[in-house]
Amino acid sequence: MKYRCPYCRLLFEKFSDSQCPSCGKGLRHPGKWKLLQSKESRRAALQKRLPHSHEFRKPIWMAFLNRPRFLIWVLGSCILVVAFLLSVRIETVVPYRPPTLSAQTQRELVVIRTALEWFRTHCNRYPTTEEGLKALVRDPGIKGWKGYYLEGLPPDLWGRPFLYSALEDTVLLASMGPDGKAGTADDITSPPPDYKALVKRLAKDKR
Repeated sequence: MKYRCPYCRLLFEKFSDSQCPSCGKGLRHPGKWKLLQSKESRRAALQKRLPHSHEFRKPIWMAFLNRPRFLIWVLGSCILVVAFLLSVRIETVVPYRPPTLSAQTQRELVVIRTALEWFRTHCNRYPTTEEGLKALVRDPGIKGWKGYYLEGLPPDLWGRPFLYSALEDTVLLASMGPDGKAGTADDITSPPPDYKALVKRLAKDKR
């Protein structure tokens, strides 16, 4: 009985070896139907090591089921990281910046403006321009005066007196600012009064 090599098409009688005597390629025995290669190729060995296509379709968490110790290590590490992050308090430190002279002057103007509203509540009017802001410290002989409304009347932070004028219900209260000249761009006008502080003072008066 003769055999034919499927690669080089050579006929030979004996089939004792797993390789063709002419081309040297591996052959299958017609009787046993198994591969009679003595040496496995590198490509075939790599294909055996690679996982099958259906294993790539599995979810990622399925890979941990076959490795319980690795799963325990991963969960323990996650718990430690979360506990550390919860224990650490992240505090943002804002550097202290002292208020500017203009900001401090505006605060003083708010206090004076609130005292003027307190004066108006008792006397039904603002101090006149002639009376000035001194009427908040000393009684100018006005009916209903229940002062003092200010403990003192210091100058602004540049050592100059505050500007004050009253025309009926219109009040002008300002500071001349750094240049010391009235009517310039750096003048600091009075903000609105602090109505919350005014309500507290009026509540004390009623008691």
